[in-house]
Amino acid sequence: MGPVKQQLRAVVVSYLMCCFAGCRVDSMDRLKAKCATLEGEIRDPARLKDFYQFAFNYAKNPGQKCLGSYFLHLLRLTNV
Repeated sequence: MGPVKQQLRAVVVSYLMCCFAGCRVDSMDRLKAKCATLEGEIRDPARLKDFYQFAFNYAKNPGQKCLGSYFLHLLRLTNV
């Protein structure tokens, strides 16, 4: 794994750990339960739209209209 992938992985792991702590997820059982709850919520088209807009707006800079090629480059780096 190259240094960029290692750095990106460290950032993602750190972010996920903070998210898990915020959601009070400290075990695999709680993570599975939370995932099931969230999956149920995004099956509702209105909730999915809200979630998508939040994630999109969170990922872009203020005034930016699209995520651009940098985001696509990150996706390629992580093999998503």
